[in-house]
Amino acid sequence: MKVFDAHADTLSATEKLDIHTAPDTELTRIYAIWGGAEATYESRYLPLLKRWREAKFNDTSAMLSVEGAHVLDCSLERLRDAAADGVCAVTLTWNNANSVSGSCADNYDCGLTRFGRTFVRECERLNVTVDAAHLSERGFYDVAEMCAKPFAVTHANSAAVCPHRRNLSDDQFRTLIQTGGAAGITFHQDFAGGAEIDRLVRHIMHWLDFDGGENAIGIGTDFDGGITPVRGLEDDSGFIWLFDELILRGVSAETANKIMYGNWARIFKT
Repeated sequence: MKVFDAHADTLSATEKLDIHTAPDTELTRIYAIWGGAEATYESRYLPLLKRWREAKFNDTSAMLSVEGAHVLDCSLERLRDAAADGVCAVTLTWNNANSVSGSCADNYDCGLTRFGRTFVRECERLNVTVDAAHLSERGFYDVAEMCAKPFAVTHANSAAVCPHRRNLSDDQFRTLIQTGGAAGITFHQDFAGGAEIDRLVRHIMHWLDFDGGENAIGIGTDFDGGITPVRGLEDDSGFIWLFDELILRGVSAETANKIMYGNWARIFKT
């Protein structure tokens, strides 16, 4: 089967990368360069870019993102350098606010700043997908209003199913549908609302009830991001189980394949 995972922190968590895909899985994965609020281009981006270039991805089709514009020093010049390095997406904030926007956990009432709007426009000019995961709600709607291209929320679930600050409201999900974007279901128990796969599948089924929802759901595992995965989805071998669970719930194979691969492939044009 084909799987597209739009967010994993393996690059930032593992010293030596030797990545193998689970049997019978054709995997495309976006590996994030992440650093806490104190991270800088020199201290975090450049060392992890070096690790990326030395990594052995074997059966995995690997792409690169940056989680938090602060890792690029919130700099347009650094953003251009990252695009030249092959970065395909930038998460505008992590849990810390920065000069681009407030986040879900810091300066929540702040949306995109004037500079943040310039940063987003430059992302689109460079064909770098804007990622609104971790963003404040106001920042999310600012992105939706100004983006000319589909944007992503690479790893978040439904707040209607599990009211966590990192999850998306129904209105936010409708906005993603309307703008042609997608949200990546993340395997973290805290975002799922429980430890069992049933808790995770509820988020997908809820979003599938929306008109056009089947076109706006992807996978964003957040593997190696300090999460506690739902049981059975601790590694890539669980993808087939998730696919089978969707089929058992009456989801068509066509829709299940969109969720597992097709929707992200459209947005990231792989």
